[in-house]
Amino acid sequence: MTEFIEKLDLNDLYPVVQEIGGHAAIIALLPTPHKIKGVIITDTILFPVSEYKKISTMLEFINGSFFNFFNKRFNLLIRASYRFGIRNRKLSKDERQFYKNVFDTMEKRRLITHMLYQLKNEESLMRRIKNGFEVTLNKKPALLIYGSKDPVHELGISKRIKNMLPFSELHLIEGEAHFPHEGAPDEMARLISNWIVDQKHYKNTVT
Repeated sequence: MTEFIEKLDLNDLYPVVQEIGGHAAIIALLPTPHKIKGVIITDTILFPVSEYKKISTMLEFINGSFFNFFNKRFNLLIRASYRFGIRNRKLSKDERQFYKNVFDTMEKRRLITHMLYQLKNEESLMRRIKNGFEVTLNKKPALLIYGSKDPVHELGISKRIKNMLPFSELHLIEGEAHFPHEGAPDEMARLISNWIVDQKHYKNTVT
């Protein structure tokens, strides 16, 4: 991803970072903070998982042999994700099928549980991400979007991120869970679009 950004000479970026994909994006962008104008954070934990026992226990369960036995055979993780992670909108049959088709083999289903477990296993990576926001990205404007029923928000993580980033604002999507981009896509798009316009207007006013 870092090479992709450099090859295309991308600048004035407003990356939207979400869950474990968010961690990959953050690591890729940390070497070139001058390219970032602001960052949108949703459903993402920026702290070592060892600081949150509930998340650590959940990841241990997901990575265990019992869960993986059923997950590999029945695509259980994906079914649970769109069943319990989305509250304000019901996915259509085609949308649900699309998600299941992405993980259409046992190998892919095992890979996703392994990737999630890396949040716990890669302690040094998570500390690097936390330090990156504390030291490198702490002066960047940030938009935080979380569902009010997201377990990550209920653990206080979104408010902790807001307190860590002095130029951030937190928006909660009422009643939504861990995937607000699916449960309230129009509201999320509007929040992001309006926030970026406000950032550009503020910059032009100051300069």
